[in-house]
Amino acid sequence: MHFHDCFVQGCDASILIDGPSAEKTAAPNRALRGFEVIDDAKAQLEAACPGLVSCADILTLAARDTVVLTGRLTYSVPTGRRDGRISPASEAANLPGFRDSIETQKQQFADKGLTVQDLVTLVASKEKPGLACQIIFAFHWNCFMLSFRNLCRRAHHWDSAVPALQIQALQLHHSWRRCRPDH
Repeated sequence: MHFHDCFVQGCDASILIDGPSAEKTAAPNRALRGFEVIDDAKAQLEAACPGLVSCADILTLAARDTVVLTGRLTYSVPTGRRDGRISPASEAANLPGFRDSIETQKQQFADKGLTVQDLVTLVASKEKPGLACQIIFAFHWNCFMLSFRNLCRRAHHWDSAVPALQIQALQLHHSWRRCRPDH
């Protein structure tokens, strides 16, 4: 959810705004879950300290805490974000999809000031656990796929794939460098 929010208009929690033509209703966001968790956190914080914590900060901290709970990484995030006030569904059309070509995704990330390493790390880790191998295979990178045969128990049985967060950014980066045609 955090990725979908930040990629569209920045980390402004505009993904949380309700409405018939809001980002939340856009096709790429229809499968997102957990809105009630953020709503509950906001309600509890408002009861304790009204008007102090933005939805954007809650969403960012929830994303960070989810990563921390995996035991893989801990990091601090600055707070003080302001909530977005507009949320057009049309803006979500530029979210990268795993069926987009790698060139399209690279351009989408570059347009946001992000690198190829960011692309591989974020796209693989944002999906539900177990889908990382499916996403990687969907890119049709023959060399890249070979690098992950040890991580994906059976290439054509997605349910047996390792959780997405087990594929670490460094492994992905080294595989990308090895497989690039210009390297």
